[in-house]
Amino acid sequence: MSAYLNTYIIMKGSSVELLAMLDILKKYETEKKDQCNKKHDCGYIYDVCVSSDIENTMIIDMDENSMKEFLLGAGNELKINASGPYGAYHEPGDVGLFEALAESAPNAFFAGKMEGYITGADVCHTGNLIDGKLYLSDYYEPFESISDLYAEYIEARLPYSEFCKIFHVDKIELTNGYGDFVEYAFEEGFPEKMDYDTFINLCDSFEITMDDFENGVKKVASLGLVDYKTFFDYVNKDEFTEKRMYDPFKKIYKIYETVITEKNNTFTAE
Repeated sequence: MSAYLNTYIIMKGSSVELLAMLDILKKYETEKKDQCNKKHDCGYIYDVCVSSDIENTMIIDMDENSMKEFLLGAGNELKINASGPYGAYHEPGDVGLFEALAESAPNAFFAGKMEGYITGADVCHTGNLIDGKLYLSDYYEPFESISDLYAEYIEARLPYSEFCKIFHVDKIELTNGYGDFVEYAFEEGFPEKMDYDTFINLCDSFEITMDDFENGVKKVASLGLVDYKTFFDYVNKDEFTEKRMYDPFKKIYKIYETVITEKNNTFTAE
């Protein structure tokens, strides 16, 4: 499995609670990595950077004493940036980092996120520890699902018959179908950012003049169709998200629906 993910955490608590959570982060960079190398049965994070308002350091360079010294001037809030998770897991939620942090300091607060992509899918795993409860969400979106939804969106607003009418071509089947054209053409910047030669290569069964192409592009542009990136950003992620709550005291999970927010609305449990 190929993957590219990064982990971000903001944590708040007493010096004792922050120390406990830093200890967990270091274990996930050292012990978990060694375990993965030997048994290939877990995930781990790497290049863990810990930041306060006045300094930042790599957790791999810290022992317990230097962690305590760091926390003396750090205040009650830390920011964490790390690469990964890497290793052996199906989805980032399987790594169990947020559960381990919550168990180490169940009365602290943190808001964490692991996001990026794994083979064939965009993923995002979040964990928010609020009032002794860890609210988890797992977003898993196969690439083809968004492409299919986008093709449906375009075809509803620019049906194939209308497409042919705009470009003054007979209603004949494209070599790979209209759906394939929509998928590839709009990812390549159609209509405004696509040139004539690229359009002809995609529509190799059409005979279309440069003038018809340029006029057709203007008409399609006037429809105000949303581009692929914008569509992806605004698609309803809830359709691909599972939520659950973990009790770090009882060490049990349950499904939740209610959105939980911190008082200053900086973080949410979603």
